[in-house]
Amino acid sequence: MRAVRALQFVVVVVVTLAYPALLYHQERLREVSVWTRRAFAPTSDAAPSFVKRANGSTIEGVTDTGRVDDTTSTVIEADNATAVAAGSNGTAVVAPKAVLAPAVAVENETPVSNDDEDLCKELVRASSDRVKSIELLTRAQFPTALGASEDEANAQIPSESKIRNDEYRCDPETARATPQQVLDVFLFGGGEIDTLEMRLYELHGVVDKFIAVTSNVTHKGEPAFDALRPLLQTKRFAKYRDAVEIFEYGQTGAAAPEGVDFRYESEKESAVATYVSDKFDQQTLVIFGHVDEIPAREDVWKVAHCERPLPGNFAIWFPFGNLDYGFRTDFPARGKPWSLGDPGMTTAGSLSQMGLPRGKFEHVLGTGFHATNYCFPPQYILKMMTATEYKGFDGVVDQMRRAAIENKTCAHVMQRLREECLNSPVRSFGARMRRVTELIQSGEKAEQFYVPLALRSGNFSRYPSWDPKGVAVDRRSTVPTGIV
Repeated sequence: MRAVRALQFVVVVVVTLAYPALLYHQERLREVSVWTRRAFAPTSDAAPSFVKRANGSTIEGVTDTGRVDDTTSTVIEADNATAVAAGSNGTAVVAPKAVLAPAVAVENETPVSNDDEDLCKELVRASSDRVKSIELLTRAQFPTALGASEDEANAQIPSESKIRNDEYRCDPETARATPQQVLDVFLFGGGEIDTLEMRLYELHGVVDKFIAVTSNVTHKGEPAFDALRPLLQTKRFAKYRDAVEIFEYGQTGAAAPEGVDFRYESEKESAVATYVSDKFDQQTLVIFGHVDEIPAREDVWKVAHCERPLPGNFAIWFPFGNLDYGFRTDFPARGKPWSLGDPGMTTAGSLSQMGLPRGKFEHVLGTGFHATNYCFPPQYILKMMTATEYKGFDGVVDQMRRAAIENKTCAHVMQRLREECLNSPVRSFGARMRRVTELIQSGEKAEQFYVPLALRSGNFSRYPSWDPKGVAVDRRSTVPTGIV
């Protein structure tokens, strides 16, 4: 009996001493297993259609469907992978695959931390607090989400010094003696950070001031997160800081998170129209629309420098988040069925009478790009929460909960959301969604499918979620913010 008790005592001592070490090594093995699954997961079968950079943060997108030569307006078929570039007028063209670097295998998902934290887990924890959830999704889009050094090195767009206003011309009989001052006034919901940068990049230097119209509540009447002020303090947005004025309209009213209430939007429109009319010369030219309704730089320059009849609206390409397609809207510009007739342009003294034109004006001032349905997952989720027409946040959180139970990664959930965003309009709208190449073959003019300057480099390192193939990865979609 004494021998048995002695043996039991020895076993207890050994287990007591060894148990912490066993737990430690189990945890390390779990981390190694998770990292290994991520680092050596099989790549997409679409590997020939994209290029991954060795640091794992950016992927340059290409297309295997062909695009359009802006000089001939003819369709170029490209059965093999080709790089998307753009001509001087913004129309997409095909460039040789050789301009891209050789593909290399990299690890695309967020590096595993000791507690395996990610944005999905933060959103699940904060899901009952809609204000905190809005802040999480907004901060996920900040350029600093990846860290300054990585963002600086791997998310470049062409230098603004390469944009030449002196290449633009007026017809001699329409040239103004002195260019008109131009204000770019746009409604900014707070979360469209990449879209805001695309707009500022497009128009900086041809407009005299940007006025971002914000509110203390979302379009659904819930408290909004003030993203713009801290955003303008980041290095990426520093060059625009002095050009952007924030017009914040304070609103009150009951929140309607599941409802559709355009009142919040129309109140802001009316308030900023009064402000602009009171503060600026009545003949100052004013662009007015949403932040994602981006007019073409050259066409805005021409309205400022050339005599054009006003009021008018632009005819912007509506890809519905997928650059391979065009959407036939209910509000096209006149004579441009595959466009959206926004934004509008008039004088400061007439802004209150214009509102959002929705294609109602006879005069079409040029082209542009509608950046709605941007398929960056945090932006897609945020729009469900805050935009006037959207809902579905609770369903997304349920997906994240189920994924955690099924041991699926946050990257898996975000990629499924991105695929849904890219493909849902094509499935839902049928013949109203057509490939750009097909539209041009059927007689539509190539120049109306305007590619904004920020997307003309032909790669998707700055904005991976604009890759129409859905393969370029934006690591910000899973990086935890660390605020919950």
